[in-house]
This record gives sequence, structure tokens and C-alpha cells, in this order.
Amino acid sequence: MPKEKKDTIQFSWLANLPVNIPLFSAIVGLCISVLILDFDGCFSKAPYHDLVLINKDTIVKAVINKRIELLNTKKNSADSALINKAIIASKRDSLNIFRFNADTSLKIYLNYFSLHRDLLRKTLIDTFNSKILREGIPVTIRDTTQLIDNSGDICCIEIGSPQSIPDRLQFFADNPYFGAWYVLTIIQMIMWFMLVPLIAGSLKKTDNIVSGFQFNLKNFFVFFLISAVVITVFAIVLYCLVIQKAVIKDGYFLDDFNARITVYSFFGYVLSALCFGSYLYQANALELLNKDPEGEDVTKNKKLLDAYLRIRSSFNFSFYSTAVILSVFVLWTAVLSRSINGLEAFRFYSLLSGKTFPDPNFVYLFGAIHSLLLLIFYVPVRIQFNGLKLTQQQKEDEKAGLSDVKKGIKATGEMLGTILITASPLITSILEKMLSGF
Repeated sequence: MPKEKKDTIQFSWLANLPVNIPLFSAIVGLCISVLILDFDGCFSKAPYHDLVLINKDTIVKAVINKRIELLNTKKNSADSALINKAIIASKRDSLNIFRFNADTSLKIYLNYFSLHRDLLRKTLIDTFNSKILREGIPVTIRDTTQLIDNSGDICCIEIGSPQSIPDRLQFFADNPYFGAWYVLTIIQMIMWFMLVPLIAGSLKKTDNIVSGFQFNLKNFFVFFLISAVVITVFAIVLYCLVIQKAVIKDGYFLDDFNARITVYSFFGYVLSALCFGSYLYQANALELLNKDPEGEDVTKNKKLLDAYLRIRSSFNFSFYSTAVILSVFVLWTAVLSRSINGLEAFRFYSLLSGKTFPDPNFVYLFGAIHSLLLLIFYVPVRIQFNGLKLTQQQKEDEKAGLSDVKKGIKATGEMLGTILITASPLITSILEKMLSGF
């Protein structure tokens, strides 16, 4: 009797390669993003902290005590009713501040002291370039009761990190936008690393379509190098000439923030260079395919049509991937900007000036410039695509049998789709601003 064969689980690494490599790439992206965000030396985590008005309660307490003392000396005056009302209001403010956590709403502090908004803005821009610092700013004592001469006194308020740094989860609970930014930072890095093998696999599908033009590192490196040079020039112009200096300082909420983000952004721009390099590679492959079968009609040659569609599909995947990469990057920047405006020092600046800092228009600029980067690569390649005989033949075949109206609708839809995708980084910045108002 032959032995019965038992069912066994069979696993083939090569057969599952299209799934396994993106999966492991995602794990690598997760680990790298966490290291960038959290690593602060051996066995220590980077401290996330608020930027607060450190001694605001001390100043208010001294002002309230002095105000009550001066008001008590005038109880027998003609304004005794107003004075008693002012004493009660001062005691109520004291309870609100020292028992009921009034620092969640900073308006109450404006009843006791104020400072020049431009001086606060200058301090926020020019200071905190290194790790946790404290900076003193002169403030003017205010007397909103208008019953005593207690205004005009000058003292100094300190701005810096709180004396006790909260743990990570507590900081995110107090500043939910930073929690969203932290999670989006990790998701974005995972997406970047997953797209690398996916784009490589998309290019691999076009291998040997054109005789003598194989997909390998040697052939692809030239196209990658061209896009890398363009992106390097773009980054230098954007960050060194347009922005010029760091908008978000290292001392705002995370030590060595700019060094961390420089390393982080490097991976994003390398992936963008990979996508743009694939544009150029596919354009070159299609140009060679266009010249290879002289006199052939793509609509009548299935092999030629299949080759053309595979190249076009790979190009579109790279284009859509780049649009997603840059759009998510702009969204990530917008969430970071909104997070910074949630810090206490910036909320106080907003109360004084009615403006936010950093300015949300910076995000629009960021989106517009990255849309321009898409156009720099997409427009020349698309013009080359559309000018090829194979493309024109395939388009005529798709439109065959359609009425003039349907042809016009189809052409308009394709044009609008291209414009929307190309402008997606700018559109993302606008949508984020609109949604934040709800």
C-alpha cells in the first residue's frame, strides 16, 4: 500500500517576490522613520516639548496681589462699588489661573500683561536655533480696571520649554496635531520605501520590449542621475535661495529638528528622483520602440500594441506615484505648520497679532513650487509621448467610432485629469486650508 501524502504548506520566496520585497521595504521604512524621530543617543529618546511662557503665572500672581492690595486702600472712595467688583474679578481670575488651568485659554493673561507682538515674533524667529533654551522678553503690566495706577511697570517673561518635560504620549495628548504629524511622518516613510520596489517592478515589466535595451542598473542609472541633478538644483534653490533659513527652529518642540528632517527629506527626494528617472527611461524606451518597427501600425500589430501599452502603463504609474509623493509631502508640511501654531508661545502671538506663525501662505508656496517640479519633468516627456507615431495611432484607434462631441469630452477629460494631477501638491495645500476651517 503506498503511503498517503500529507498536505504540506509550500512557500516559494521567488514566487512571492512581488509581495515580499515591498513588505520588507515597509518594515525598513518604519524602522528608519522611528529612528529619525526618536533617536537621541544610546538608550535615550528625543524629548518632545511645548514652547511656553514659563513664568506667566508668577507675573500674574504678583500683579493680582498688588492690584488687590491697592484696591483695598480705596474701598472708602466714591467708586467703592466698582472697586469691590474689581476685587472680586481679580480673585476669580486667580482661581481660574491657579486652580482651573486657565493656560488652555491664554486670553485671561492679557488682562495683566502684554508685550510687543513684533518683539515676540523677532524672538521666535531669531532665537531657539539650538536645543532647549530660554529667552527673556520685557513685558508691560496692564491694569484693565482703570481704577488704580498699576500699569506701566516693566518685568520680564521667559519663553522656553517647560521645567518638566512630559512623556511622548502626554505631549501628543496635549498637542493632538503633533500626534497626527508623527503618525503621518511614519506612514509617509513607509510609503516611500514600498514604492521603490513597486516602481522597479513596473520598469522590469518593460524589460526587453525594445531589442538591445534591457532594464538594468547600468541603463537606468543615467536617467536617474539626470533627475537627481535636477532635484538637487531644485532643493538648493528652494531651501537656500527662496526659504534661506530654517522656518522651524530646533528649540521649538524637538531637539535637532532640522538635522532630523534633512535626513528624512533626503529619502523623499531620492524616491522622487527615482520616479522622474523612470519618466525619462520610459520616454527613451518608447522612442526606440517607435523607431524599431518602421511602417508598422500599432493598432494592427498586437505585439507592438502590447509593448506600447506596457510602457505607457509603467510611465503613468511613475507619474501618479510622484504626484502622490509630493502631495503627501505638502500635506505633511501643512500639518507640521498647524502643529507649531498650537504651541503656547505661538498661540499667544496669535492673540496679540491676529495672525498665525508660521504663515499658512508658506504652505501654498511649498505646494506651488513642488507642482512646478512635476511640470519640469512631465511636460517635456508628455510632449515627446504625444508626438510619437505610435501614440497618435493608438489615440486615433481609441477615438474611432466616437462622435465629435464624445471626442471633445474625452480630450477635455484627459487634459483636466493631467492638470489636476500635475497641480496636486498645490491643490493639497488649498484643501488642507479649507478643511482646517471646519
